[in-house]
Amino acid sequence: MGEAYLEDPDVQLMLRVKDGDQDAFAVLVDRHAPLLVNYMTRFVGTQTSGEDLAQEVFLKVWRAAPGYEPRARFKTWLLTIATNVSLNCKRWQSRRPFLSLDRGADDGDRAGIEQVAGREPSPVDLPETEELKRQVREAIADLPEQQRAALIMSRYEQLPYADIAEALDVSVMAVKSLVNRAKEGLKKRLAPVLKDWYPQDPAVQRADYEELRP
Repeated sequence: MGEAYLEDPDVQLMLRVKDGDQDAFAVLVDRHAPLLVNYMTRFVGTQTSGEDLAQEVFLKVWRAAPGYEPRARFKTWLLTIATNVSLNCKRWQSRRPFLSLDRGADDGDRAGIEQVAGREPSPVDLPETEELKRQVREAIADLPEQQRAALIMSRYEQLPYADIAEALDVSVMAVKSLVNRAKEGLKKRLAPVLKDWYPQDPAVQRADYEELRP
């Protein structure tokens, strides 16, 4: 057992889940569902798919509970599962774009995870702002797989590089390279988009895409 991670309160909750504590599982779902939906929405590019996939991740967490051993912080372990599910979904969609995400899981396994929370509703933005955000989300979703995962974990989930390296099974230097390449790729792709939206404002045209976080 990873003694170094036992101080993580989420690890303690997961160990209770391992012993069959459904209340502890419900706490983990409530605590991490918004993060997970946001992460997977950015990864696959659509809110609906992100919510569906978040439920799949929690289903995997529930099924993995009997054999759980804390070898990482809970959030790192959760995002490792989420990344693998998201990658499989993107590959699956490229082959079967209209195939349903409903896997027909047993009702007992789904207990406590049907109500995965989504993002809090945001104030209504101007239509042009929403369209710009949509293009940013699409650009992120089109990044190469590992670049996309490293960028989202670093920029949006605020994971340290060491945790990202563990989640992606690469070195810390590789994570830094992945994040930098992702940023450069997005800046290059979004430059003409910003120029179209803000033709009279060179300062905005040069803005880092991160200022337009969707």
